[in-house]
Amino acid sequence: MEGDWTNIDLKVFSDCSSSLKYDEMIRNDLFNSKTAMQCLTCGSNRIDSHVIANGVHTINDYIAKGNSLPDENITHDEIRQIQGKLFDCTIAHFEGNNMYQTVLTCIYIHREYKIKNPLLKAVIDSFSYIVQIVEDFVKKYTSYPSYSWVSESGSIQLMHEKEDPLHVRKVLEDFKSKDSSLSDIVDFSIFLLDFSDYLQNFQTKPVPAVPALPAQSAPIGFSDVLHNRKLPTSSPPNLMQIESHEKSIEKFNYMMKIVNEIKDFPEIVTVTSLMDFLYEWATKHLDAPILPRFIVLAHIFPDEEKMQVLKYKSCKEFLMLELKKYHVNEKFFSFDDDKTSIETSIFSFLLYIGRALLNPIAAGHSVMTNQLLKYWGMLQQYLYATQMKSSRFMGFPKCDSDPMNKIIENPIMHWGIKISACFVNIYLKLGFLCGIYNSLDYMSIFLFMSTVQKKYAECYQKDRMLEAVYSAVSQMGKKKRTLASSNIMKRMGDESIQEIEHQILSNYLEFSIHMMQFALKTNSIKLPSNEFYNPAATFKSRKECIDLIGTIQFIEYDNFALLYDINNVQMPQIKSEITRKCNDTKALIKKLNDKGVSPDWIKDILKKCVMSSLSVVQWKEGCKYEVTIEDGLPNFTLIK
Repeated sequence: MEGDWTNIDLKVFSDCSSSLKYDEMIRNDLFNSKTAMQCLTCGSNRIDSHVIANGVHTINDYIAKGNSLPDENITHDEIRQIQGKLFDCTIAHFEGNNMYQTVLTCIYIHREYKIKNPLLKAVIDSFSYIVQIVEDFVKKYTSYPSYSWVSESGSIQLMHEKEDPLHVRKVLEDFKSKDSSLSDIVDFSIFLLDFSDYLQNFQTKPVPAVPALPAQSAPIGFSDVLHNRKLPTSSPPNLMQIESHEKSIEKFNYMMKIVNEIKDFPEIVTVTSLMDFLYEWATKHLDAPILPRFIVLAHIFPDEEKMQVLKYKSCKEFLMLELKKYHVNEKFFSFDDDKTSIETSIFSFLLYIGRALLNPIAAGHSVMTNQLLKYWGMLQQYLYATQMKSSRFMGFPKCDSDPMNKIIENPIMHWGIKISACFVNIYLKLGFLCGIYNSLDYMSIFLFMSTVQKKYAECYQKDRMLEAVYSAVSQMGKKKRTLASSNIMKRMGDESIQEIEHQILSNYLEFSIHMMQFALKTNSIKLPSNEFYNPAATFKSRKECIDLIGTIQFIEYDNFALLYDINNVQMPQIKSEITRKCNDTKALIKKLNDKGVSPDWIKDILKKCVMSSLSVVQWKEGCKYEVTIEDGLPNFTLIK
């Protein structure tokens, strides 16, 4: 068996089932009938979603049941309440929920219903317009069908056709000019038209200002069950998807806050800085509604056909900002084979990464596991093969050191390894946010992350070397001679800030491995039931995923067990390693401080390191450790 599981005696289940009463479930703290199983009984929502409709399957059925559907003589307050309720439904749809249980719960928005009141019609037309524009936007700027956006599946055909927004605007403005008390209704409806225009022209249009939001909400002319027959009978949603009006307003304001922050995005000029930005945005906005995620994605990749990235006209232009630093010229992109384009392949990778990270975390992590790690591994091989073909056109300098020449002549490999380190680091950190790691996994995950940080530091060291090489070349003028490695070493100077930062992270993660050893050795950490936990299979399944990138070597399980299994190490050795790694981390932090650099996250690591190390001395029988993870970095708190 693979992963977290191992073979068990199936008699366990037969014994349990024979002792259970009718309709009784096996339960513990992590397993119950509501969240882990659904009873399949005739007449339940899961078997027959039609039953709860109670005979309301058409608009005529709705009217025949005596439900309120004011129209020609509708009051302005009733229009306000309908506008508020349809706002709630639209926000629920912007969360990616299907139209049948959100906007199409409104009778008025249906094509087959002819609205008589002109103001109500203009209000409904503004909603119908934005819903359809959003659907077009989602189809254009994300994979479709999406993991987080339900396909419209013909539901748009049930809505009123899109009216000319200029005509709708004029109708609304005429009402406002005749009766200023309608300004709240009119202004919000016009905002919907303006926001629709923004979505269609976001590269040139500013985000429209938000007027006063609908203050009232009431289900006048709404039916929650009208389209139950169109829902899949296998798994109709059990939870209410339309939030309260207050909650809908809260979500809308959050959405607009995200959209307005787009103009403040930092300057991004490298692939790794783009990936880091996407990760930071995703982890900062874990609860973001779905639509603004796609709006952010559209700003980063405005035109898929033209392969635009951010403000740059093409992916090639964006990539050359970074590659020219390694003296790779545009001829590199001229070596496409008959079936594959270098620019297209790299753009596809960046786009897939963007889609993964701007989806909800669990969906993004799944895509990385199943597709993107392997894709990047294969893409690197293609890029390296292309580099071999194009290297003779690059005019790389020569030095008297073969190891240095290898770095100078393989800039694409060096560039790819840095991207790999960034990718794996993000992937492993997302695993914590998804909650997929067992506490017993922590040591192996910390070690994988430490390996990545070492590789990152090595990449920045090579960057420093390449900068020294080309600095020496620039002073040679037109003379062509072999560079002296000793001269390059002098020019390299001291370690860069980035090198030291990644060394600090690597050392702190190794320190954390030994802290985990101490906590496990002293039985001071609460563990979930691990009766079926298979450490070797779990380690190998975790490693198998990150091995797909192919350019960073991770430790094998046998060596890991030999070095870190608590049964193979004694307590004095563990304490000694904790002290050593703590001192190494503090020394590196001092080196960084001496450069005048002391960011808050470094201060936080120093505090964690000192307090955790001190807790080992303070530990007594009966004490417990609480291990918390923030941005992939552990913290050990001793609870006495």
